[in-house]
Parts: sequence; structure tokens; C-alpha cells
Amino acid sequence: FFFATNLLMDKARAAFAGDRTVQILQLAQRYGSLSNTHDLKGIGCLIAETAEIYGFAGKPAILHGMADFRRRFPKVWWRFGEFKPLDQDRVSFDFERYWTDAETGRVRMCTAEEVIAFGVDNLIVGITYSTLPSAPQD
Repeated sequence: FFFATNLLMDKARAAFAGDRTVQILQLAQRYGSLSNTHDLKGIGCLIAETAEIYGFAGKPAILHGMADFRRRFPKVWWRFGEFKPLDQDRVSFDFERYWTDAETGRVRMCTAEEVIAFGVDNLIVGITYSTLPSAPQD
């Protein structure tokens, strides 16, 4: 009986872990979609109050930083690669970021890879670079 109970608990944990992985993958992809539509209100709904993202701490500071970035680069967009679970709390993804250079009007591009960390409530608690942005290219 003890062995059977442990086996059932292991299966239940695995099923929950699989569900969690699917959930955080979908949430990471949602973050990417909202980034491309510049929907900061929607992004704000995904971020925990105490998150740390791109050097900003706390949701108000994070959203302010994201708004400033979009004011400097109003025509920015991302082409995302594969979203990959690293564990039950983190998703990695690579991307190409494109923007229109305000001075030249040329489209520039860089590549990078980021990791999104999720809390137990499935809100984003952190985003960090695992590969820093490359030098801009035309």
C-alpha cells in the first residue's frame, strides 16, 4: 500500500509539473505577443508587484522603464524563436529585435536570449538576459 501511494503521488506531481510547464510556456509566449503590440497594461497583468526586470525593481518602475524604452524606440518589434522550459519556474527564449533608427530611418536588428522566471502564482518575478544583445546590425 505504501509503495502504491508513493507511486500515485509521484504521478500526481508529474502531472502537475507538466501542467505548470504548459502554463508558464503559454504565459511567456503571451508576454512576447503583448510586447509586440506594446500593450503595457496587458504586460502589467503578468508581472508580480515585487518583480525585478531589466534592472528595475517593482512593477511601477518596470512598467515605467518599458514605457520609456518604447518612447525611445516607438517602432520596435520582436521575432521570437523557440520558447523552452528550463524547469518548473523558468522559460528561455531567443529573439531578434528590430527597430527603426530615428536618425537614419534604417531598420536595425540585434539578437539576444532571455529567461523569464515565474512565481507560484504564475506571475513574472524576473526577466534576465542569458545572452546579452548583440551589436546592432542593419
